[in-house]
Amino acid sequence: MVFVGGRTDTSCILEHDYAVWLGDFNFRIEGISQDKTLHYIESQKWPQLLKHDQLHRAAFVEGAFSTFQEGKIEFPPTYKFVTGTSIYDTRNPAKIRRPSYCDRILWRTRTDARKAALIEYTSHMNHQISDHKPVTAVLEIALGSEQEQYVVFDPIDRYDRDILER
Repeated sequence: MVFVGGRTDTSCILEHDYAVWLGDFNFRIEGISQDKTLHYIESQKWPQLLKHDQLHRAAFVEGAFSTFQEGKIEFPPTYKFVTGTSIYDTRNPAKIRRPSYCDRILWRTRTDARKAALIEYTSHMNHQISDHKPVTAVLEIALGSEQEQYVVFDPIDRYDRDILER
């Protein structure tokens, strides 16, 4: 990764107005049985399930990710499915992986002047190409202010005409 000015380290990432961190964080549900986990999922008791989520524990108990936010989770865990299905993988008792919220989207703003409003945070349970289900977030962010200059692009059709006329 190379940043402006040729910097290759990532130490400046949090210096940006907005930072979005997303992907498979590999945090798991712990401290409850597989049966209890499945019961919470079937009854859509997300708050009870999230009490056992490693990321929530790390954030609220240990202060990790203290400058990041995450949307309210109101969807089932996004991992571990039998690939090609929407069935949680409970087949191998020797390697049981509880359904978990591995796939996450976190964001932060550098200053209070820059806000990010969450419009939607959801999973897409109909996707079946992996043992994970994707998650998406829609964030509304401010780009610039009344005083800042904006770049205005000509419409593509005008650009095409100008090129053809040359």
